[in-house]
Amino acid sequence: MSSVALCASFFFFSLLVSVTFATSQSDAPSPYLQMFDVKPGGVQHEFSMERDGIKCTFTYVCQGGTNEKWRMLITQIHEVGTYGCVVERESGTSYLFFQSFTLALLGEAEAHQAHAFGNGGRELKPEEFKFDKAAAKVQNSDKFGAELARLALEFSATGKRSDL
Repeated sequence: MSSVALCASFFFFSLLVSVTFATSQSDAPSPYLQMFDVKPGGVQHEFSMERDGIKCTFTYVCQGGTNEKWRMLITQIHEVGTYGCVVERESGTSYLFFQSFTLALLGEAEAHQAHAFGNGGRELKPEEFKFDKAAAKVQNSDKFGAELARLALEFSATGKRSDL
């Protein structure tokens, strides 16, 4: 990995950590932060959120005991003119076993990079997930180890709107 790519990756990871901390410290509801239940049972579920014409959709299948509270956040990264869609278990630990996952963008957006994390903030190995820049999505690979606690896509709006 080049030093520029490593620096960009570190910046995006740092942003995710700071956004997570900032949103967990605020009691004010945000239209771009929504809580939802991740439901086990071996059937496909989907949760979506939209911000200014860009739709972020999390699709998954998992097994486990009971529902878990997760959240989706779509945030603007002012410094570099990009945005992030983050799906995560707020505690950073999930007890569910994920069979599959996909985080995808719909709308006039260009995906730049994706990150996937297991429990305790451990970044998944590159062979555990696939990032399809052209399709603007990240999903599990055949080598995925069933542990997921956070998933993120960084993107830019490519449409005519300047208010995204």
